[in-house]
Amino acid sequence: MSVLAWIFAASFAGGALSVLAAAAFALTARSAWITHLISYAIGALLGAAFLEVLPHAIEAQGEPDTTTAIVLAGILPPGRSPACSRASRSSSTSTRRWRST
Repeated sequence: MSVLAWIFAASFAGGALSVLAAAAFALTARSAWITHLISYAIGALLGAAFLEVLPHAIEAQGEPDTTTAIVLAGILPPGRSPACSRASRSSSTSTRRWRST
């Protein structure tokens, strides 16, 4: 058998096995798991898309250091500045007041 035939056979077998496993899992999955699985799938797709676009952004920017700093600034949470602390405290106290009434 040629190499191309082995590639087609392995691809078909892998695809068929994946479909069978997904069908078996779908029939036995609990309804409480569905929202978590959908969230995981969406996160995986967004992560894959982000990793696909990242090299193009670095190439377009020209400087990897600048692009990396911009990406990290967008991902990492903001610092614990006094303004952020005041805003979170005021929203939590107003929420507590609203719930207690």
